[in-house]
This record gives sequence, C-alpha cells and structure tokens, in this order.
Amino acid sequence: MTIQSSAQSLPLRVPQPIARPSERGGARDFLSRLLRARLAGVGLIIIFVFTTSAIFAENVSPYSSTKTTLTNRLKPPSEKNLLGTDELGRDILSRVIYGGRVSLQVGVVSVGIALLVGVMLGLIAGYWSNSLLDNVIMRLMDALLSFPAIVLALAIVATLGASKEGEIPKSIWAIGIVTVPAYARLTRGQVLTVREREYVLAAHTVGAPDARIMLRHILPNVTAPLIVQSSLGIAGAILTEAALSFLGLGVQPPTPSWGSMLSAGRGYLDIDPWLVVGPGAAIFLTVLGFNFLGDGIRDVLDPTLRNV
Repeated sequence: MTIQSSAQSLPLRVPQPIARPSERGGARDFLSRLLRARLAGVGLIIIFVFTTSAIFAENVSPYSSTKTTLTNRLKPPSEKNLLGTDELGRDILSRVIYGGRVSLQVGVVSVGIALLVGVMLGLIAGYWSNSLLDNVIMRLMDALLSFPAIVLALAIVATLGASKEGEIPKSIWAIGIVTVPAYARLTRGQVLTVREREYVLAAHTVGAPDARIMLRHILPNVTAPLIVQSSLGIAGAILTEAALSFLGLGVQPPTPSWGSMLSAGRGYLDIDPWLVVGPGAAIFLTVLGFNFLGDGIRDVLDPTLRNV
C-alpha cells in the first residue's frame, strides 16, 4: 500500500515532442568538415568559378556572345580568341561563359521544383503509409519511372514547345517533372523510419496535429539524404538540359547553351574540333564539380563514412 500511495503521489510528466537531430555543429563546422572531405573542396571551387562567371558574364566575358563577324569565322584558338571562333565568327569562350547561365539555371531550378514536389508527396505517402493516398501517390511515381527519363523529358518539352529568346527555359519543367519520383521515393523511405522514433511517438501522445508532426518533427530529420541527392541531381539535370539543347529542344539561338553549341560544332569535328572542346569541357567540369560536392556532403553527413 505504501508503494502504491507513493507512486500515485508522483506528478505525471508528459514527454515533450521535441525532435532531436544529430549533433553536427554549426554552419562553420559543417563547412570545415566538408572542405576536408574527399575532393569536396575541388568541387566547391569548380562550382564557384562557373557560377560567378555565369552571374557576372557581362564583366568576365571578353566579347559579346551573339555578335557575328563573318570575316573572323572558324578561327583556331589564339591570344585574341582563347577557344577560337565558331562558324559565325562568335567567340567560343564568351558563348561558353554565357551558356553557363542556362545550364546552371535549369539545373538548380529544376531540382528545386523536383525537391519541393517530391518531398511533399513522399512526406504524405510515408506518414500515411499503406493507405489509399499512399498507394495513389506511389503508383503515380511508378508510372513516371516506367518511362526513360530523357524520353519523358523530350515528350514534355515537345508538348510545351521550344523556349523562345528571353523566356524561362521549358526544359526546367520537363526535368523537374521527370526527377520528382526520385525525391518522393527517397523521402517516403526515410519517413517510414523516422516516424517510429520516440519523439514522434511522444508528439502523437500529446495530441500534436499531423501537419505539425510532419513539418517540425519528421521533415528536419530526413533532410540529410535529400541534400546529398539534390547536389547530385543538379549534375544530372545539367546533363539532361545539354541533351535537350543538343536535340534542338532547349533554348533557341542566338541564346547560347552548352548543348546547342555541341550540336552546332559536330559538323566541323573533322576540320575544327575546337568548336566542341569548350562546351564539352564546361559540361564535364561542372558535372564533375557537383559530383565531388555531393560525395563530400554524403561523407560529412553520414557518421559511418566520416572517418573513412
């Protein structure tokens, strides 16, 4: 009886629904660890160079990207034109610099669209797993995945029509749509694990609304793999945009893009191979930089790889 009366006299303490993400330190600590990761610093430098060059193209570019000079056409690389000139006498280096605007814009914005939509769908599907809503969302994602990504992107761009000069590239929407399933499936898998954690169960116990649980207690704890996927996804989006532009479904001339420059230069490979060296190297280095960055972020955020 004494034990029972003592237990009954203890105050009831309800656990607070506080998410406890892993301790990673502040932004400065994260950046310092990222720079020590494998080749992540090299990736950051590459991305920084191409990004700043694209943003400040008017100041960095030696010439106009659209001005034609037929008397200066198909000139080999020289001190005046470091990467030579194309079939219309335009400076290739200047066009590569301006072309970075299109590729980086499409890469970043399309991944942002896919991330926003995919995370929302994956969060809903994972939180209410095995429900009708979950089945509808995931079957829709499976339907999108049943098409090859480049074929589906081609179909979407062909439906929307090629982008005109000064318009937002239509390839942004195409690439964003075809990459939504990757983020939705990744988010759902992470949510299925996190929703069984103690702090989520505590939030249910005190009657927290579903929206609050998803946004405050689950979403912050599934962001690490999404950050890695996003950095790697930008590289894939840049490649897809280059492929669409190569096929003539990207931005239209005279606006330069790396894919369209490769398409225009392929007819001169035998006599003037420098026409494709500049845009080809730009695509290669940019994709390599984002892959290096993605691998570095993965190593920093994954405790099992941190000391490898």
